[in-house]
Amino acid sequence: ILRRVALTSSGRLQIEQTAKKDLEFMKDFANIDVAVSLISDDRIEIAVSVQKPNNLESTNFVYLWDATAQELTNN
Repeated sequence: ILRRVALTSSGRLQIEQTAKKDLEFMKDFANIDVAVSLISDDRIEIAVSVQKPNNLESTNFVYLWDATAQELTNN
């Protein structure tokens, strides 16, 4: 979806919904939260938080998508 959707407000929502759907399989053993933010005209940030049920700590992952370079990096 990153290569097909324009990085606009509606595109951001599509990317966020797709990421949530892709991680749905984890819902049986973890609470998942996904937030997608527009950084600039050609970059977005995808933040994923994974938390085990009944655990106060979560593990956070941040990815940056550079549409110009067509590259996803872990920050």
